[in-house]
Amino acid sequence: MQQNENTNATSSTVISDHIAIKKMRMIRKMSRKEAAVIFSYSRSSIEKIENGRGKLTPQRVQRFIEGYGFTQNQFMDLKLGRWSDVSPPVSEVKKVRIIEHVEMRRSYKKIITKEVRALASFRKRKGFTQYEASRICGWCQATIGHIEQGRIELTENRIKHIVAAYGFTMRQFYDSVRSEIMRDEVEVECARLIQKLDDNRLLAIKGILEKF
Repeated sequence: MQQNENTNATSSTVISDHIAIKKMRMIRKMSRKEAAVIFSYSRSSIEKIENGRGKLTPQRVQRFIEGYGFTQNQFMDLKLGRWSDVSPPVSEVKKVRIIEHVEMRRSYKKIITKEVRALASFRKRKGFTQYEASRICGWCQATIGHIEQGRIELTENRIKHIVAAYGFTMRQFYDSVRSEIMRDEVEVECARLIQKLDDNRLLAIKGILEKF
């Protein structure tokens, strides 16, 4: 009898997949609008899934787990109530603005600003892949890719977070934005020109570079 009571008590603490998916989003400090961009759903679809009104298949659940950057074990911990602080700062959620109208929604557009190019340049200078960068920033795997493709509108707080995570200063960021050409673009162009040099000129360039 006691064993049955314990079993029932344990099972009653298990939350549904719908609620666990909502908790993953909140842990990642993402709004439903941002999640809609990441998963190519509408905001209303994300809301329906989280409220238990959207159909969930095992494949869809796994997509959310991977998209939010969790493991299967971590997902089970969420379902068992082993994560405590899941409330996102309100200011972080409200500062990201994504256009609601489906034809005009930001996820359908690529707006490559100088800020976007500067952040991509910083990542490449550190030798991070987009996946590594997302882990460093504490976001899901696709977020960095969407940012560098201009699909997510950047706020000042988000820029500061990325710049600090990459180990740069905001002064370096603003200098990069003001620059006529990004450092990584210069490196690519130099590499292209070097490929065309004969051996003698290549050695001459090597000597010049060693003096700096």
